[in-house]
Amino acid sequence: MSLQSSHGKYVYADFGGEVRAVSDKIGDWEKFAVVQLDAAVALRSIHGKYVYTDWWGGVYAKSDRIQQWERYVVTDNLDGTISLRSFHGNYVYADTEGHVRASAGRIGEWERFRVTSCAVKLPSCIHLKSFHNKYVMADPSGNVLAMSLAKEDWERFEVIRGDGRTVSFKSSHGKYLYADPSGGVYAKGEAINDWEKFQMTSNADGSVSFMSSHGKYIYADSQGQMKAIADKIGAWERFSVEDCLVV
Repeated sequence: MSLQSSHGKYVYADFGGEVRAVSDKIGDWEKFAVVQLDAAVALRSIHGKYVYTDWWGGVYAKSDRIQQWERYVVTDNLDGTISLRSFHGNYVYADTEGHVRASAGRIGEWERFRVTSCAVKLPSCIHLKSFHNKYVMADPSGNVLAMSLAKEDWERFEVIRGDGRTVSFKSSHGKYLYADPSGGVYAKGEAINDWEKFQMTSNADGSVSFMSSHGKYIYADSQGQMKAIADKIGAWERFSVEDCLVV
């Protein structure tokens, strides 16, 4: 998503982790991946760093992983905007100069941000291709591998959209894709429960990445083995999407 301040400027995070609200349009730096946590969210910049707030209200995008300071509670305001409360109990705001801090005790005008979604909308039927240019397939026994060169029935997945934050996938054998707590990825689910839900991240290069309900990203290695054990998005965690209904 992208965040627009009450002054009409978009929030960005640069290479060094500085967070400002001074942009007039949405580019790569103005895009943040949203990680849904139990009662909060974390924001990851396009540079792969998480946004955090320190004790003094400073807001930066420099963290490599999600801890306490990287958690924000979202308030949905009646005017359609959102507000973000830091772990330290103060709200994030952007001032007229574009400085972004989290030191406000309540929600005023400066603490309101309008959200623009930049997520890729998946077709109803897809093929997924790994970073190694192999298609993901599910065999009749439920094994999931990224080793196919052709797009046939076993490489088709039906997309089931969830609550707006998650997606699920059904194989051509009628089973749902899931990731277990140990990182195993299979297509054996009989119904959509937590393990069968994935959060999708749209990457700047046009690829997508998927986080399991256990907070780990799915990857496909050079041998086609698929696991959901990665803490962040690297090359192997990126998949390209092809519409399997388009001839």
